[in-house]
Amino acid sequence: MKVVETFDRAQNVREIKLVYSTLAESFGGSVQTELKESKGSSSKPVASTEPKAKKVISEGVQLKNRFRKLANII
Repeated sequence: MKVVETFDRAQNVREIKLVYSTLAESFGGSVQTELKESKGSSSKPVASTEPKAKKVISEGVQLKNRFRKLANII
């Protein structure tokens, strides 16, 4: 609350800058800090999600005939 009141009492830009630098020093921060943003892993391009090996699942003739027999098709 005191921080907000201090900014409210400032009359011009020079006083606001002075209040800011005083507060920044008292909180242990530096007045001019650079914000460095880096791309996270979610921003990196990803290779295709297509499967590398296209393998067709094929049931054998024996299995096919077994299901036909169970269904009374044969």
